[in-house]
Amino acid sequence: MTDREWVLAALAHSLLVSLPYYFDFTPPARAKAERLFGTPLEKMLHYPVVANGVRGQKPLSADPEVYGETVADEFGVL
Repeated sequence: MTDREWVLAALAHSLLVSLPYYFDFTPPARAKAERLFGTPLEKMLHYPVVANGVRGQKPLSADPEVYGETVADEFGVL
């Protein structure tokens, strides 16, 4: 079953072995897990659904030392 078929089957309320999922990791947790397992998390966990966000958006878990105290979005809003 392809990822698309998996998601469509879940939306149709079909019986599935598992449900499509997506886990979000803070940048430090992602880096630690990828170092531990030696592969990108998406490859290891086989995410059928991928979340995309606005480019330049400061994540809620942002480290001020990495991102600074403020960040500008695509429109120049701080």
